[in-house]
Amino acid sequence: MVQWAAPLTHSAHSPIYLQADWFSASLQGLDGQLTMSNVMRSPTATNKPNVILSVFSRTVSVRSRLGAQVVLDCGFWVDPSSPLSAGGFSVEWRYQFRGKGRLMLAYDGKNDRLAQTMEKGAELDIPALHQTGNASLILQEAEVRHSGTYICTVYLPYLLAQVSIDLEIEGEER
Repeated sequence: MVQWAAPLTHSAHSPIYLQADWFSASLQGLDGQLTMSNVMRSPTATNKPNVILSVFSRTVSVRSRLGAQVVLDCGFWVDPSSPLSAGGFSVEWRYQFRGKGRLMLAYDGKNDRLAQTMEKGAELDIPALHQTGNASLILQEAEVRHSGTYICTVYLPYLLAQVSIDLEIEGEER
């Protein structure tokens, strides 16, 4: 369990609600404009799975100019009828390039707290995050070192789903 998601669960015992058949699905549009990851719950002995958590992005691949502001789209939806929706959420953004990675930003939505990171200029729109599930990462000023893959992960108590987005920073033409 990652540190910022730990407060989402209060005990080591799983609630009775988790006794079901669980499924996950990752989907990507053929045009590369949508990617999503869903976690679904199907009550035991039924064949009707319901989406409990969905994490999605409308930008699978982003190109940006050096020095420009970049928005990496990520959103999430939680079934409001699920008991897991009342337990809060956490959001994490990680960067990966050539096998190396780092934490860009982590937010504990239950306690309204950002984790300390060394990454300057990386932000979330916190009001939009709570109101609409907009977990998009905002990079204030794109640098060449920002090129790589970004992973947006949303945690609920006992669940997580994630999507990845590739970012390419283009230098100034001369």
